[in-house]
Amino acid sequence: MALHHKLCHILGGFGLPHAETHSIVLPHAVRYNQQAAAEAMARITKSLGADDPAHGIYDLEKKLALPMRLADIGMKESDLERAARIAV
Repeated sequence: MALHHKLCHILGGFGLPHAETHSIVLPHAVRYNQQAAAEAMARITKSLGADDPAHGIYDLEKKLALPMRLADIGMKESDLERAARIAV
């Protein structure tokens, strides 16, 4: 999940809160890494009682009323392209 952690640190450079950034990015990073980490994904799926690890995490976060979008925690649309360039 190095991708997840690196993206969150990049986004933190835009003044976003650390924990909330991690929760927003996590389901997307899980989806991206799903094929590369089948055993870990199976454990996530089983522990959440979900059909899909990324959806399971997303649904849990939604149930907990966590912020679901970067915009919800202050990410400006005008900064998205710059953040993407840094990430790449």
